[in-house]
Amino acid sequence: MAKFDLKAAIARAEAHALAAGALLPLVLEQRVIADAGLTFSVEWLSTLAMKDLAGKVPRAGDRSSTNPFLPFEQDLFVADLSDSHVAILNKFQSFAGHLVLITRTFVEQAAPLTRADLEACALMLAQSPGLVFFNSGSAAGASQRHRHLQFIPDYHPPLAPAVQAPATPWTAGRSPALPFAHRLYGIPAGTFDDLATASERLLAAVENAYAMLEPQDGPELAAYNLLITRDWLMVVPRRTETAAGVSLSALGFAGLIGLRSPDQFEAVQAFGPMAMLVEAAGTAAAPDQ
Repeated sequence: MAKFDLKAAIARAEAHALAAGALLPLVLEQRVIADAGLTFSVEWLSTLAMKDLAGKVPRAGDRSSTNPFLPFEQDLFVADLSDSHVAILNKFQSFAGHLVLITRTFVEQAAPLTRADLEACALMLAQSPGLVFFNSGSAAGASQRHRHLQFIPDYHPPLAPAVQAPATPWTAGRSPALPFAHRLYGIPAGTFDDLATASERLLAAVENAYAMLEPQDGPELAAYNLLITRDWLMVVPRRTETAAGVSLSALGFAGLIGLRSPDQFEAVQAFGPMAMLVEAAGTAAAPDQ
């Protein structure tokens, strides 16, 4: 897995996709809501409503639905990442450059992540700061059964200032400022200079965090969200997909709550964004749990 010019590849792909009509236009209404001493970005994104209406991205667990990633839409192609993964543009973009990292063959979204998955994540973060995120299972906001991670380059999560990783790198802990259940790992500077080592450390952290998930009878894991920046990795177990009637994905735990209707702004304001995250994930355990 070799590094390449990610930003140039995205620019070429977006120009092509726009010319081909493959990207859906984005309409955005944004409000900033302060809660629990932190700032949340609450946004109505027209692309979320389009995703529901178009029916092109089936809900997780709907085994009769078609798979939009196999084959993927060629007009959205960005780059070949490896023998196992391809990067494409998110057709329903929340941000410019929003990528979906998909497996070339079908892999269940709710199955455990593999080293190849984390290699694709490491390659993205080696190229650009930003946020990798993953929704595992319908209760975590997954919209497709086919394995897909997502990356937003140059994105700074609104809740990042509240993320206080353990002082010892790669040691499991939690951030005192975040009351929702999570397991947090600090990533030392320079980690992504060595993709092989970075992939190994990311996988080890993720597998360690799986211990906090509820055991399941089959091969699939209980629902969770994963967030990775150059500085930290966080896993959030999920109890429910929605809070205050709003579906929450991993981006919610980064401080961005996306709405499917502008009517939902009032519900978020009344319930409180942080209370929504606690409702969806449960309350944080003691640091050593």
